[in-house]
Amino acid sequence: MANGRFRARTSTPRPAGARLMENLEGRVLLSGGGGGGGGGGGGGSIVLPTPAIAAGTFDGIGSGPTYIRESFGFAQGTRYKQNGDIRAVNIHSNVNGIRAEFPNNKTETWVGPPETTGGQEWDFAVVGPADPYEPYTPLQDNAGSYSDGILFLNGASFLDGTPDLRPNALLPFAAPTASAYTVSADSVGFFGKTAIGFTTSGAVNRNFETSGQAWLEINSMANFPAGGSTFIDTWEFHTGGLTGPSASGTFNQDATGFNRLAVSYDPVNRVAAASLNGVVVASLPYTLNGAIKYVGIEGSWNANVDNFAVKTGAITPPPPDPVVATAPTSTAGTTGITSDVLTSPGSVLA
Repeated sequence: MANGRFRARTSTPRPAGARLMENLEGRVLLSGGGGGGGGGGGGGSIVLPTPAIAAGTFDGIGSGPTYIRESFGFAQGTRYKQNGDIRAVNIHSNVNGIRAEFPNNKTETWVGPPETTGGQEWDFAVVGPADPYEPYTPLQDNAGSYSDGILFLNGASFLDGTPDLRPNALLPFAAPTASAYTVSADSVGFFGKTAIGFTTSGAVNRNFETSGQAWLEINSMANFPAGGSTFIDTWEFHTGGLTGPSASGTFNQDATGFNRLAVSYDPVNRVAAASLNGVVVASLPYTLNGAIKYVGIEGSWNANVDNFAVKTGAITPPPPDPVVATAPTSTAGTTGITSDVLTSPGSVLA
């Protein structure tokens, strides 16, 4: 991963269709070198276009079934800041301090590493073709020109040994104590690790490892030479940071290129669960070691997230396969024998 602005094509062999993304903040451009348009003084004021979704009229999360939703769209070139002002948002803009698309109020504002020269942070970017799992949103539609926004980690450089800070992007989430809830997001298989989950802490680096109450991470690095080119993609599901019950396995990249991650917690039954590309991969008994206060993202290298949402309800494991009984067989003077075969559910992705 190089400094400066560039386009990176996802060369992961398994996802179908081309993925073209402008990622990274323009380090050279922002520091005053390397060209690019921009700026100039002048006394005239600039009138920013209004984002396509109006500011919220209440504080806190939504009432359900959708608590929070975020497409990371910015087709109008603007989003609302925490204080309600309109801010110019373009490729490479930091998500820190930007209101979530819904409920679009001052309470639900993204928290992450601040903008610093050479820093590791979560930035707005564009991906295409668009995420087929993401609902339409006016924030990605500019006069009929649809542009799919995505959140992309401007992270460490794997090749030059830059320390990986594992930055987070978080939203306040006072989790219900009497009903289940689920966070979900989609992620393209670029070189990196992407995680979503719930946490007790507002720390913006390495949060999940110490305070994550339930979090799922996928690792797509093996699809690239720097990751060994084994093409064995892996997932890990953790509770209690890294100290609680956990599970891990392998998975196949979604055919669309957008892998669907989901994590739920049921405070009544005390169960943490995870699914990947529509398949339940883990369901673990777990009692929270603290009140959940935030929901969000963590990652390494080229982590990315689209179609982020928090909703009511829990991930439900599939029912066990039915017991299959063979037909009774008998011979003269003997009692029929019944053989029961129980097939355990296939909950691990190959």
